[in-house]
Amino acid sequence: MKEAMVLSLQADCPPQAPPSVNAEVMSGEEIMKKLKRSLESVEVGNCKPADEVFPRFMESHGYEVL
Repeated sequence: MKEAMVLSLQADCPPQAPPSVNAEVMSGEEIMKKLKRSLESVEVGNCKPADEVFPRFMESHGYEVL
């Protein structure tokens, strides 16, 4: 059996987002366009509840689900 790892996020080492979703490098117009597109996707039901998705994601990547 694969040993589970515990996910630890440290404040002094935040995860890095790719430029396509990093608001620090996007213009205000780009941010608004992405937010609008995301909201439209949610409104038509293209989403899943986080409490269903994250435990599966964590397990599939070898992290312990608390």
